[in-house]
Amino acid sequence: DFRGIQIPYEGSHYGSEHGATNPFTPGPDFGIFSWQQQKWRRDMPGWNLKDNYEFGFRMTGYTWDIDWTLLFWNARDDAPVAHGKEVNAYILQYITAGVFSQILGRGINPPDVSEYDKRVYYFKRYQTFGGTAQTVVKPLWDTVWRFEWYYEKNRPLNVGTDGDKAATYGWTRRNILGGALQCSKYIRIPWFTESVLANNSQMNVALTYFYEKVLNFKNDLVVDSRDHKAGASSTDSLTLFVQQDLLQGSFMFIFTGNYFLRTKKWMAVPALTYVLPGKHWRWDVGYVAWGVGREDYIVRSTDRKDSIFTRIRYEF
Repeated sequence: DFRGIQIPYEGSHYGSEHGATNPFTPGPDFGIFSWQQQKWRRDMPGWNLKDNYEFGFRMTGYTWDIDWTLLFWNARDDAPVAHGKEVNAYILQYITAGVFSQILGRGINPPDVSEYDKRVYYFKRYQTFGGTAQTVVKPLWDTVWRFEWYYEKNRPLNVGTDGDKAATYGWTRRNILGGALQCSKYIRIPWFTESVLANNSQMNVALTYFYEKVLNFKNDLVVDSRDHKAGASSTDSLTLFVQQDLLQGSFMFIFTGNYFLRTKKWMAVPALTYVLPGKHWRWDVGYVAWGVGREDYIVRSTDRKDSIFTRIRYEF
């Protein structure tokens, strides 16, 4: 059944900074987005067979040396859209609490979400059509090419003044078309591939180009959550994936990085995996780096939040 999206709390490592979302000081102890998220959860539909369901189908085939897939999915959006009138009345409570925090010099203490009984956020239903295709192109150095596409019909989107989610005044529906083209190949690196470290294991490299466009676009559509620039109907990105087995497969180096060409956002994740004796256990350690370009085109929430991670996985 349906599960709504959850965002990191403000002030946490992956959450937005208080100063970027809370105009009232002092009082950064209760961020407005965290307060709104409590209302999201309260407005989420509960489990029922009438309207809280998801369904779809997937069809696969192999034609002309192309491995292809077609799919359909019908579900509620896991991100909410706001009722134009009620969201402003609801946010006014936070603004009022912020004004009092300025006057009294204390932290913001907005009313509990349970005190506002009117529904503010809706999780609307939409349909997704999509497909994949994969083949080997021998004339192009035996590279593997993959193509994925999707068409979101009647996708719900918030609308706000100049596309600002902080100035949301309602919601609408739009159709969204997107796709990704990937080229991958195993590469032999002179000297390194034959070394004791690589033990004749070639490096797997994949480069992916992604493009998305919101059809019938209007400037007030809130699209920053889809990594669009404000006022831009389309976005695109490049993703690089590198994998190299080491020491007869006892270790594995993986690098994943992406760069959004319009918003200048980027992410880089180098990681090393140790394959523990047996078939199932893996130990990962890595570094996650985030960043944006010189000009921040969308709300900054993840840059300067680099982190080191470690995890133990059980695969089956």
